[in-house]
Amino acid sequence: MTLELIDYIFDHTGVDLKINPLPASELKALEIVADGDVNLLSCYLKRRISGEPLAYILGFIDLDGLRIPVDKRAYITDPEAIYLVQHLKEVLGKLPSQKVLEVGTGCGSLSFYLEHHCPEHQYWAVDIDSNPIDLARDTAQKRDSSIHFVVSDYFMGLPAEYTPDLIFADPPWGNESSIYDDDRPASHYHSMPGISVWPFKSITGIHEQIVDAILLKGWGCPVFMNFGMLDADSIWAAIHRAPHAELIQAAKNVTLAKLTF
Repeated sequence: MTLELIDYIFDHTGVDLKINPLPASELKALEIVADGDVNLLSCYLKRRISGEPLAYILGFIDLDGLRIPVDKRAYITDPEAIYLVQHLKEVLGKLPSQKVLEVGTGCGSLSFYLEHHCPEHQYWAVDIDSNPIDLARDTAQKRDSSIHFVVSDYFMGLPAEYTPDLIFADPPWGNESSIYDDDRPASHYHSMPGISVWPFKSITGIHEQIVDAILLKGWGCPVFMNFGMLDADSIWAAIHRAPHAELIQAAKNVTLAKLTF
């Protein structure tokens, strides 16, 4: 962003990027989506300075080069979730056609990523909130995707005859005092739908309930879940009811769990 443009915006709108600095990468991204419209750029800058998450302003999530639409109806996929789907891409790449089920899909970004890279499989994705499911269905239509998006509290909304071959999930974890960092302050999470941000019961409540729901169904498939930067004791406490489990250190401070039922 040129100094002349910064000065112009300040002179005409009061946005002073010297007082309210934004990372150069964010400024560049906002300038690109504004596409030369100074009025739009000024609107975007004020929205970002006020704390609105960048992805809502841009209108998409970038997953390893794949852009998936997102808006305020859906949780913004955390960047570390890429390690979950990259691992699954390797797993699914070695398997014949599988029925793959995502729990808590949101805008569908992770399922779209897997379908893009491993299209030979059959994908279903569930979410408790109808609003992101509507968004995901819109995206699926535009992408000519065959993913089945279903409003469901865990597995209650799935057809009775449906049995997955593999399940994966990137559930929310933590609480209001534990999940913030410099890159994602409180305002980042409070801008998103509460049902998608805070787990019930405990900091790993949704992970635990996924395990319980699978046991109730009697399914015997492998399950992959992202636990982010949670410590090993918290993870083992959340998955102790699974018959077999192993932890996968996908990256520094990113732990995945593979459960076998």
